[in-house]
Amino acid sequence: MDIESVIRRIEEYDYISFDVFDTLLLRPYARPTDLFRHMERNENVPGFADARISAERRARTKENPEVTLSEIYHMIRPEFAGLMRKEMEYEAQVLQPNPEMKRVFDLSVRKGKRVVLLSDMYLPSGFIADILSSRGFSGYEKLYVSNDDGKSKCFGDMFRKALEDLGIPPSELLHIGDDERSDRSMPFAMGIATERYEKVIERYLREHKRERRFYLKKRDLDRSVIVGTDALNWISRNDNNNYWHNLGYRYGGPVLTAFASFIDDNVKDKEGTILFVARDGYGPMRAYNILYGDVENRYVYAARIFNILLGLNGRDYPGYEEKIVDHFSELGYLKSVGGDKKRFFSENRELFGELMSKELTAYGEYLRDGVKEGTVYVVDATTQKFSSQRLFESALGRNTVGLYYTMLSRNDVRDNRSFIGYRRVPLAYTRVDIPEFLMSSAEPPVSGMADGRPFFSEDVPEEERFRLSIINSVMEGEDEYARYVKSIFGEFVPRLRSNALEKWIESMTNNRTEEERKHLSELFWASDPAHSEYHGIVFSPKDALPFILKKINDYYVSLRRRIR
Repeated sequence: MDIESVIRRIEEYDYISFDVFDTLLLRPYARPTDLFRHMERNENVPGFADARISAERRARTKENPEVTLSEIYHMIRPEFAGLMRKEMEYEAQVLQPNPEMKRVFDLSVRKGKRVVLLSDMYLPSGFIADILSSRGFSGYEKLYVSNDDGKSKCFGDMFRKALEDLGIPPSELLHIGDDERSDRSMPFAMGIATERYEKVIERYLREHKRERRFYLKKRDLDRSVIVGTDALNWISRNDNNNYWHNLGYRYGGPVLTAFASFIDDNVKDKEGTILFVARDGYGPMRAYNILYGDVENRYVYAARIFNILLGLNGRDYPGYEEKIVDHFSELGYLKSVGGDKKRFFSENRELFGELMSKELTAYGEYLRDGVKEGTVYVVDATTQKFSSQRLFESALGRNTVGLYYTMLSRNDVRDNRSFIGYRRVPLAYTRVDIPEFLMSSAEPPVSGMADGRPFFSEDVPEEERFRLSIINSVMEGEDEYARYVKSIFGEFVPRLRSNALEKWIESMTNNRTEEERKHLSELFWASDPAHSEYHGIVFSPKDALPFILKKINDYYVSLRRRIR
């Protein structure tokens, strides 16, 4: 339906009626009943959604086709009988004004048209009126709701009642709504002029083939919320002309909000402290603070190279001796070291032990600034060696709980949880590079630290310079999405599962448009802790071989060192 043609048509009528749900008000789901599945998951009431749908079906009879919410809950299983008020709380929170139809509604009122609203709905009319008022719908004469007196649009008697109250023949009324029977064929058969407003989600899925395939492969709550909120943004015409802003909004936003919910669910000690690890903890920290933020948190530096410098797992890094010697030489602790740095390190182990111990003490003081007495939670995007967690525990002298987007190895000793779950290398790199990019900060790689503080490399690779030139736009889109989700769901932010987020990103990377191919081909991601090797952000099979060969070489170099 062309909104402009509808606007022109309302000029022809003095009396306008609007449907309410899916016309004036929209829900952020692909299907309205997914609100029940949302409740089931967030309120931890297994079986509620199916029971709620079944109760409504049984409550509606031939003798009483229009029912109230109370009548529905009278038919529900006893363990769910107390959730009626909670359902109304969810509805009051998530229902959003449709910007297209609000424009038509406001214009009708402004032009002095006599406007009435008609809805076949089980929710109380006073409740619906309050929601409409809070969403900016005012100036209409009357709201008709089917459960008030049993009259419905579907059977035509609600239209007859409205016409009688207005004192007009059918031909003087223009009705606008989404349902084929209730809003078009029935009133049209009565002689009422109609404009069918196609459901937003139907139009969105028709015009977004990639997103349609994503949703239809598994019509669960997770995919319903992802496409539902994307459709709301689409109908609001909030798309920014900046490609990177839109990438952050449509893909970074869902990833970060889902991960933030995972963090919130796992931070049990509200008197604890969350340490978001630079650089990939920056995005999760922003999303967490927009959506929740009720636990003390800090953004801290713990680059993997720190573990080399502090001697915690240096042997896992070939050439770690040279890195340690170079570091303390740059800080002025050593005079010029010529010749074999590895031999120099070996001959001066006691000195380096003292220097690294001093660095660890300074780093511990840096970490303790703002860390409370409760549980310390460590948040990072990806881990294989649990370097950050090990570093924090050594520096703080206490255990921590690790919360990761994904783990590339299993660790049965440390207390840790993963949003995605365990992934095998190198397959994992096809799954984590884009999420890591979407989580990262607008900072160059950390090259080292002094007195417990990080310092950054001055020689920034070209790949990093490009990332730094676009990452702020990505972050703006992500933050806008998180704020939008907060405005829609309030305290009921959906707990989305990881598989849907992975498939949402894959739906884009596996079906890229020309614009996406162009922009993503310019983006590269580091393959190693030192940020000396880069591959395309959309990992391709040709990237796997050199990565595997490097891992094999690193393994044998490390093995030879241990044998010596």
